[in-house]
Amino acid sequence: MPMPRFPTPPEREPTRTHNDGASPVDLRDRPIAQRLKDLSGLQQEISAAYVLWLASAAFSVVLHVASLVGSVGTYGRGALVLDVPSLIFATLISVAIVYLAVRMKESAPWARIALSIVGAITTISSIITIGTIGMGIITALMQIVATTLMWTAAGHRWFRTSTPDLPAGVSHGG
Repeated sequence: MPMPRFPTPPEREPTRTHNDGASPVDLRDRPIAQRLKDLSGLQQEISAAYVLWLASAAFSVVLHVASLVGSVGTYGRGALVLDVPSLIFATLISVAIVYLAVRMKESAPWARIALSIVGAITTISSIITIGTIGMGIITALMQIVATTLMWTAAGHRWFRTSTPDLPAGVSHGG
């Protein structure tokens, strides 16, 4: 029996209306390096949250590399068995955070929710492992502040007013 086909919802374009009133820009046409650097038209809270997410991702990888180097220096090559998978996992999470932060900056509401979930999980993980990776609390604090900034009134306005027009009858939810 064939599977029923459900209509797929229209995909929203990643566009942003600049503060100067210029027309929306399709950000997918830009190279990734430009998408990472472009902070034009961002509200201050969203810009700060974006920078904090990028900093927390980079800091997390640096901490795991330092932990790997320290473990190998202390325990020898046997430490690689545990620390390399941890470094790989931290790097994958950091890459996901960078991707989600870019999409959040481009006013994708789902990215704000995903970052909040990832931030909560990594913050809890940092608190649990505070004895082993004491500097992880800095990453947790950056993520807590970034998450808070995304959910301020200015953040709500950013996601409500910066998204492109939806089809008739579909609400932005605000």
